[in-house]
Amino acid sequence: MMAFTGSQQSASEPILIGGKGIQLIEELTIANAIIQVDSLKYAESDAMCCPTVATRDFYRLEGRKLVAVQKSSPPVAPPSPAQPAPATVGSITVDGTVVAYQPVPEVKAGTVAFQMESKGYRNIYLLDCLERKYIWAKNIDLRTNQATDNNAGAEWKMMSEKSTVTNAVYDAICPQLLGSNSAVTQSNCIRTESYIPDGWCQPGPADMVDEWLVNQAEVPEPYHITGWFDENSTKDHAWILYRQDRSKWGIFAFLIQGQSYIPIKLRESAIEDGIRIQNFHLSLANPGEIETACGKGYWDCEPGEPAKILLKTNGIIAGPFDSGGAVLNYYQSGKFEGVVLDD
Repeated sequence: MMAFTGSQQSASEPILIGGKGIQLIEELTIANAIIQVDSLKYAESDAMCCPTVATRDFYRLEGRKLVAVQKSSPPVAPPSPAQPAPATVGSITVDGTVVAYQPVPEVKAGTVAFQMESKGYRNIYLLDCLERKYIWAKNIDLRTNQATDNNAGAEWKMMSEKSTVTNAVYDAICPQLLGSNSAVTQSNCIRTESYIPDGWCQPGPADMVDEWLVNQAEVPEPYHITGWFDENSTKDHAWILYRQDRSKWGIFAFLIQGQSYIPIKLRESAIEDGIRIQNFHLSLANPGEIETACGKGYWDCEPGEPAKILLKTNGIIAGPFDSGGAVLNYYQSGKFEGVVLDD
């Protein structure tokens, strides 16, 4: 802060009164030769984006120096619910409530802090745009300015259709954040594994939507599993991949042979068929006896359709979440066979 006085606008010596990690200046007023500065200081647990402790400081110009002075004053009134919270880059209105938001890259790349006021409290959350999950960070009593911080019991939650405010914040700012990171844009073909065939891509964070997103807590990587699929001692991989132009998706097994992997396509579906990649996920079948759909009596077993399978190695189960139609792919006599497990 500097003061300018006289017809020649003589400047005082500058003094530091705020900044990132110090305090956020909200308003400056002058009355009776006293400069009043309203600001928010940091509580011990505050993120760099969001200081929460309302503070009022006073200064006076003495010669060419600004000096701090003491003056009693009423507490700073909290921001109006109709206005965006301080230190935000934007705000939206969701169901009549003003929600302010701001990127917080110092917490993690692609993370946004958002806050709103409800029933006498300012509630602050963090949103992870990359993983589409959110967590409550703290709330502030607007009458006392006392903050209640996140505790050990608070957990990140995955976004869903019921996450009304979070989805609105995501739509307002996350596309810009993710768009600046080529690693998470859908148009970019992610191929972190050298054995992925040309023209095929691995799913990335931008693909974690719909069923994959809803079930991510239980199935973090629905598109990838590892296991001993053939009859040797090396671990293999299975992936759900999509064509680079996103016209098709497929399920592949990659069997390691020496220093390389042999790709085996187990399924391929066109997007235009209406079967989305996120409708399917992979899981591992352990060695042992497994009863098939016809063995369970869903229908009569056709010629060549076994009622039971005795697995000597791991199998690959591919199917929808919480519904029938799962298919077991298992390696036998030098090739993969497939059989339906349920209706």
